[in-house]
Amino acid sequence: MAIDRRGFVVAAEFLLSGAGVFLVGIGPGQAMRWVSVLLLEGLDGRSRARALMTGALAAVSTGFHDKIIPWSEEAAALSFGDEAIVNAVTTTFHATPMMVRQPLRAAELLAVAAQVATAPGLALTRALINSYTLMAEFCAEQPTQPVVALLDAPRFGGQHSASWTIAASLGMIVVAMAGDPEQARRVAVSFIAEVDRTSDVVWHGELVLLLGILALRTGNTATALTYFEAAKRAPMFFPFWYALAHRYSAQARDASGDIDAIAAAIELGKSMSVETILDRELRGRATSD
Repeated sequence: MAIDRRGFVVAAEFLLSGAGVFLVGIGPGQAMRWVSVLLLEGLDGRSRARALMTGALAAVSTGFHDKIIPWSEEAAALSFGDEAIVNAVTTTFHATPMMVRQPLRAAELLAVAAQVATAPGLALTRALINSYTLMAEFCAEQPTQPVVALLDAPRFGGQHSASWTIAASLGMIVVAMAGDPEQARRVAVSFIAEVDRTSDVVWHGELVLLLGILALRTGNTATALTYFEAAKRAPMFFPFWYALAHRYSAQARDASGDIDAIAAAIELGKSMSVETILDRELRGRATSD
């Protein structure tokens, strides 16, 4: 397999700024293929560290979640602790598996990552860490930051960055937790077209999950269960989203208490794709407008 080494190095440098592999133009799948080949070659320590970290970032959005922590840990070891960006992103990845069951511990690790990423030139890395911190707060159901700040695009690397997409998607949940789920739903639906335009289908599962949580918050347990079931079967960006889907699905079943209604909602969710659900939400929003 022929690899443009110069192109890879440029891509890797950009990826490690925290921007996300799918914004470079090569795509996360292509980045994974490049990394897999490069890791078989005799790279020097710094180059291997960069390749590993690029691969870890790509693995987040391609579903190779088993690669994320091992590759980032090896990258950190090879950087000998003197490369802030590698250490910051590695610490961030270490927080990921703890998001649902140990969100406060995840938040502690992310605070460490934020301290490491204070060097000049790491603004996008800080944006990535901010997004993960927001998700940890969401998982703990303890959002503390104002919604306006959460949706402030520059804080998360720009309106079309991966970090802003994450922040915007979760911002609507913060609104819901603050007591206005209908406003949150309007925000959610407004992002469907934007996400569809700027990223791949991996975000569709997340959006359906979040819409399901909003449905649960407003007492629509049948819709919530349907959406959770569809989300469980869809590709999602981070592995902890699946744990959240199961957590809120259990809450919806407890809230309903109607065995027949629960079974019907789950069966409907098994028959629907997340794309179908998002199309329906978008059409419903257009009709209500």
